[in-house]
Amino acid sequence: VSTQSTWGIPLLFIPFSNLSASCGFLPFLFPMINDEGLHVDTYIPRKCSGTNQLIKAKDFASVQFNIGMVDEKGVFIGEWKTVAFSG
Repeated sequence: VSTQSTWGIPLLFIPFSNLSASCGFLPFLFPMINDEGLHVDTYIPRKCSGTNQLIKAKDFASVQFNIGMVDEKGVFIGEWKTVAFSG
């Protein structure tokens, strides 16, 4: 949607709902910055726990489980192990 400003300069307004990570706007507008101030990637690839192959971003047949660790009494201790499987 474009409109004119008060000075006659055309302005381009893009609704925020139209911006998505798949079109590349969000990483440009909102880069991921770590605690040291360095730019880092927003996508972290996963590996299949069974085959050790990379799970692609568009693999919709993959699942990831967080398995909670328990003590000898069976009480959750706040730690977990993450496993991922691709289909």
